Amino acid sequence: MILGLGEHALNELTDKEKDSIDFFVWTGCAMHKGLNAVKGGLARMSQTWEELDSTPPPALHDKCEAEKPGSNEENTPNSKVDSARWAVKLTSLAGAMFHHRDDKKGQQDVYKHYFEASITKN
Repeated sequence: MILGLGEHALNELTDKEKDSIDFFVWTGCAMHKGLNAVKGGLARMSQTWEELDSTPPPALHDKCEAEKPGSNEENTPNSKVDSARWAVKLTSLAGAMFHHRDDKKGQQDVYKHYFEASITKN
């Protein structure tokens, strides 16, 4: 019965209205597109630092790696440029801080409580 009502209502629409209802664009997961953009930017920036013969920004090592004597970007286990530098590392750190998969870690509750207190109506 409901399908019949829906079909009847759809048939009453103009062709332009039907087209706007039927139009659907599948883009996939935007997260991976954003990650690819960050990685692509990182690759290009790495190439630019080499072309300019300049020193790139320092790697953001994990606390346990940074405390080891003589640790630097060349001898750490995760010394690959794309895993320890710039936007990729910053994005990873922000994700761990603001939306950690473990609810007992990170700062997501601080922001949740703030917005609940400041936005919700009492």
